[in-house]
Amino acid sequence: MTLSRMAHPSRLATRPRVLLGCLMLAAFAACGDPGSKPPTPSPATPIAQARARDNGTTVIVEGHVTVPPGLFSSDTGNGSFAIQDDTGGIYVKVAETLGFGLGDHVRVTGTLNEELGLRILESEPASIQKLEGTRQVLPKDVSTSELQEPNEGLLVRVSGNVMEVFKDESPSGYSLLFSEGPGWVRLFVHMGAGIDPETLRSLSLGQRIQVTGFVSQYRTMYEVVPRQPSDLVLQ
Repeated sequence: MTLSRMAHPSRLATRPRVLLGCLMLAAFAACGDPGSKPPTPSPATPIAQARARDNGTTVIVEGHVTVPPGLFSSDTGNGSFAIQDDTGGIYVKVAETLGFGLGDHVRVTGTLNEELGLRILESEPASIQKLEGTRQVLPKDVSTSELQEPNEGLLVRVSGNVMEVFKDESPSGYSLLFSEGPGWVRLFVHMGAGIDPETLRSLSLGQRIQVTGFVSQYRTMYEVVPRQPSDLVLQ
């Protein structure tokens, strides 16, 4: 018996089925297994270790907010904020003011740099993530002579006597110098802190004050920067 060519499908005729199968496999691979777990995020670097790396290095850090976003905008003009973990603290420079509050837990990917002497982490909103949990960071008790590089970026509490009275540096803020023993530092109050300038103006030489604030640096001078009226106590 003579077999017709139509009785045996050609390779060309089977190609649509093969192509359909390949497309289905590709779609499945692209979608992934619905039951699979999301990829594990990259581990965060302790802030103290991150601070020690070279400028231009990209790092991931996690910490709790010690300075709310945009609080220093009268001077910086942006939505920057500060975070701290158990090893250190750092100032995060970002243009947009994000909705974080004191104690919020955040994860930041950014690039290390320095700005007027201050160690900073430059980032953008898409690289900043709010994590679960909050924790109010307690200030570290230090003397004015200890407000140096090892404590830069931390939330501290420090006492001293007024050495130079109120100076109006509007629109950035207000300042004065205070000291305890051999070391003296600058108290810098940003407009956003809500501290009445008349309170600062009323301080006299030698008057004792206690300040809770972020340790910053402006060129060669270290500063303690309060965040709210309760951070400044007259003694």
